[in-house]
Amino acid sequence: MKPLTAAATMLAIMVSMSLVPSARAADPTCDQFKRRLVEAGHALQQAGLSPPVIKYIPKPGSDPLGELEVFAIPVAGAVDVDLFCRNDRRFDSFDVLFWPSDFKSFLQLRYLMTAAIMAFTQWEPGLALKVLDKLVADVDADKDANIVLPSKAALHLYGGGYVNFQINAADALDGPSPGKE
Repeated sequence: MKPLTAAATMLAIMVSMSLVPSARAADPTCDQFKRRLVEAGHALQQAGLSPPVIKYIPKPGSDPLGELEVFAIPVAGAVDVDLFCRNDRRFDSFDVLFWPSDFKSFLQLRYLMTAAIMAFTQWEPGLALKVLDKLVADVDADKDANIVLPSKAALHLYGGGYVNFQINAADALDGPSPGKE
């Protein structure tokens, strides 16, 4: 079987995304995302993959405006993982900052981002991995990659000196947020 071209891969992802039930129109609450992220990690472990163990460590004072509650998720290496929750418990963003060399050698980071996509969208691991692989294939030092999700939220992968993977809530895309620096 021949490998798919980039265009065929994108078409497959778009078709798969169109099959996602339209009832998935709202972003998860922060509590739902936190629970689903842990569950997604367990699902990936059962599939034989090894995402990091998910622990939430509150980071008080991280938002100078006091509008967000911030949680760090510890990961080995030069990786910074944060979950931003609004004070009304709505999801704001999930951010992973890392050096490109960390991603290529650190499968746990790839599986953490896959678990985050699964937690946000409720997609199966295969689709979440395909979408992440598409983002990675599209990003380079001079070009960012973006995919808009059915809820109008977005996945972003920013290249350059460091790489920033983000999931942003649909209504957080236009306003300022410490999670989208």
